[in-house]
Amino acid sequence: MFFGHDLVKSKVEFSSLEGGEELNIAYGADDKFMFGAGVSIESVIINNNDRKLKFHIFTDDISRENLDKLSQVCKKHKTTINIYNVNTDFIKTLPTNKTWNHAIYFRLMIADYFYGKVSKILYLDSDVFCNGDISYLVNLDVSRYTVAAVSDPGAKNIIEADELFGTQLGFKGYFNSGVMLINTNEWYRLSITKKSMHTLVNESKFDSLKYYDQDAGNDSNLLIVLYREVVPDDLIMQLHR
Repeated sequence: MFFGHDLVKSKVEFSSLEGGEELNIAYGADDKFMFGAGVSIESVIINNNDRKLKFHIFTDDISRENLDKLSQVCKKHKTTINIYNVNTDFIKTLPTNKTWNHAIYFRLMIADYFYGKVSKILYLDSDVFCNGDISYLVNLDVSRYTVAAVSDPGAKNIIEADELFGTQLGFKGYFNSGVMLINTNEWYRLSITKKSMHTLVNESKFDSLKYYDQDAGNDSNLLIVLYREVVPDDLIMQLHR
């Protein structure tokens, strides 16, 4: 694993889940996006109240108020919400701007951390709202794939990425990192986190990165990816990038 065993400094667990979970769902957010993560969690639960779901939030900044709110969500529904306080010393050295701070790299930590713990995990951005039944994702077999994701339709992004990385994403597709069903074993085997980090610290590419974590993921040789058909348009909405 790229991130060592000292990644998680502490963990808070709220649980009212009875029995094992059917799907693990993870978020990465600092305190200002914790409300969005909470809304996203409830949107998944409300539309899937017959499912046993386990949620995970990676953060380095959460207020007592937001901890209490997440605890209330857990009490209200039969679910589990784990909050991980993580070591961010390294990711704070990676590219950021006024729009996105170091929290965008939590998704790379998540993919790394769950190797050997669960075979697949659904990562969602905090601005993602669930509109319906996620049975499709619960049952989706990604054993032969690294990640199931939605292709980004922005042709400009694809052209820029191909020019920057010398790739053929125009042919294979450029995926959006806001919704990813990750095969943790394949992600680890192909060293996707390590490859992404190599892109992010490469000074020759630094100034050309536009969507830092997403560009790095697309530069990481994800040769076996499922695209748009994986997430039906009426199931999950990403409210904004």
